[in-house]
Amino acid sequence: MKSLALHYMLTSAAIAFTAAILIQPSKAQTAKTQPPCSYNGGRFIPVKHIDNGGAFTLVWSDGPKMTYVWRGANMDEWNVTDTLGGRWHYGDYRDGGSFALTNLDNGNQIRCIRRR
Repeated sequence: MKSLALHYMLTSAAIAFTAAILIQPSKAQTAKTQPPCSYNGGRFIPVKHIDNGGAFTLVWSDGPKMTYVWRGANMDEWNVTDTLGGRWHYGDYRDGGSFALTNLDNGNQIRCIRRR
């Protein structure tokens, strides 16, 4: 009888522990304000950069947003795609946050430059 009660107690504890882990909010998404960005040479405006692990989302302060999925890191090939299927080259300026995205099909460019 004691072993059956112990079995139920341990099973209940394991279920509660598993549920507590599964209910925890995801820490995979982190948002940070990036340096201001420009689209095709236009004015620089604030943009929020949300890191989704294998992807990132740019949310422009004037409304538009787009998610980009990492595909690789070869400088000779496209290395991110957007949610519309666009192929982009991601260039990191290696200064702590500045980068450029260049669309390989139409030449559109997004530049986010950290100001000093």
